[in-house]
Amino acid sequence: MIRGLFNDFETRIAIPTPTDKLTIMSDGNNDYTIVLPEYFDVDCINYGQKIKTKDGKKVFPPIKKIVYGKLNPDDIETNTVESVNSVLREKLSRLHRKTKKISKNKYSLDSSVWLFKFAWNFIHKRHEYSLTPAMIEGISQKRWTWGMFLHAQLTDINQDKPPKIHHLIFHKMHLAWNNEAVQRRTEIMFD
Repeated sequence: MIRGLFNDFETRIAIPTPTDKLTIMSDGNNDYTIVLPEYFDVDCINYGQKIKTKDGKKVFPPIKKIVYGKLNPDDIETNTVESVNSVLREKLSRLHRKTKKISKNKYSLDSSVWLFKFAWNFIHKRHEYSLTPAMIEGISQKRWTWGMFLHAQLTDINQDKPPKIHHLIFHKMHLAWNNEAVQRRTEIMFD
């Protein structure tokens, strides 16, 4: 699982150097300490862990550990990722903990996550800005609605076989970006 993440991650970032290091922070999962050196020179990364422990209901203060590079231990935080995971569990019932609404196959899970990503980035507005994340990033000039999304015309889809739902969503996301005359091709959240 972690190697798959880094196979994709490696294609999306600039190759780190000793002067322009990649900074990664995670929980206490030691798989990262094994996998990171397979993908990046340890002299080119700063990696720290925030390890949380508890005994029954008693929660102990987190231990912040520098694994590679030079980091200020006070800067080692995983709150943003934990917040994203919390939002995903809240909004997608198939990701709830201890639920009967599980995804029975990867296609269903991928489709749900793609729909969520579109809704979060193009439809959901941030209260402090009254803008969507896509508007904040300059990818969209307007807040999309589900009606706009469902009625957007698709292009460049092979008609010989029916496309998977997450491919349709991907094409509609790109259509949204193209309609806004923005050439930037980044995903704002979770990609």
